Amino acid sequence: MKRALYLSEQLQNTVLPNPMVGAVIVRDGKVLGEGLHENYGGKHAEENALIHCRINGYDPAESEMYVTLEPCSFSNAGKHNGPCTEKIIAAGIKTVVIARADPNPLVRGAGIRALRDAGIAVEWAVLEEEAARLNRIYEVLIQNKRPYIHLKAAITMDGFIAAADNSSKWISGPESRKRVMEFRRESDAVLVGRRTFEIDSPSLSVHDEDGQDLPGPQPEKIVISRNENPEQSLEEFLLTLRQRGLFRILVEGGREVFNSFLKAGYWDRLTVFQTPDLLGRGVPFCGDLGISGIDGKMVLEDRETRISGRDIEIDGYREGFRCLRV
Repeated sequence: MKRALYLSEQLQNTVLPNPMVGAVIVRDGKVLGEGLHENYGGKHAEENALIHCRINGYDPAESEMYVTLEPCSFSNAGKHNGPCTEKIIAAGIKTVVIARADPNPLVRGAGIRALRDAGIAVEWAVLEEEAARLNRIYEVLIQNKRPYIHLKAAITMDGFIAAADNSSKWISGPESRKRVMEFRRESDAVLVGRRTFEIDSPSLSVHDEDGQDLPGPQPEKIVISRNENPEQSLEEFLLTLRQRGLFRILVEGGREVFNSFLKAGYWDRLTVFQTPDLLGRGVPFCGDLGISGIDGKMVLEDRETRISGRDIEIDGYREGFRCLRV
């Protein structure tokens, strides 16, 4: 299963809105074939593993398949591939070991049942936590019907993202700003509020230390203001972004934007670069979140803390690992 997990993440998020999946076929301890879901609309990992097995000169019958996500078991007009369960059954696979059930309601549990009904032994929840973390973005897209939201902020020790005069360049150090370029490269769009855009004039692009855009795809730039479309809710706005194929949104401020996303629960990952500086007064990271007692505090799950030059990077998620039941 570890090999299947390794395969699945080789093409990071090139398959969105589909999940990253890897599959390995084994018999008597020998790997006969392996595959991954390589691109959106392309063959699924299970089919690629079966093809690779036959290219290697092996018959997959009576072998075991290890796959990181429950094989699909349905067809519809918008689906590019037929059911993987049918291909597994036709190949004569005797055992399928699954890391995680598919959170997609069209699949969840149905793939496992289809395989078992065909007489195939099925084990699941093997390295499930690792598989779940690998497809955080996919699970948000499926379960919440909105883009994956990553909030990023640089703050002083006393919690400010800008000084009293609204100046903020630079609160964080060069190492942290380089890390932000990695976040932007991984995003489909970078979003800021109108006020932040007008005051800071951020490039919102992937660029070098001199501000020159780097080669390769650039995220879309989104500047929002509550005054520009007062009739549209944040939920509706995020839905339009998802419909446009913007699946990964990096939110970089300012205070009102952070506050809106946090208060509404529309965030999935939060990265804060805390600097060893004090301002005393200024623009706080966020405002009133409606929390009156300590028991209501927002807690980052799956937290990681690392040194980023002179700063401390704190990275975490809104939700931790949850086992899926079928």
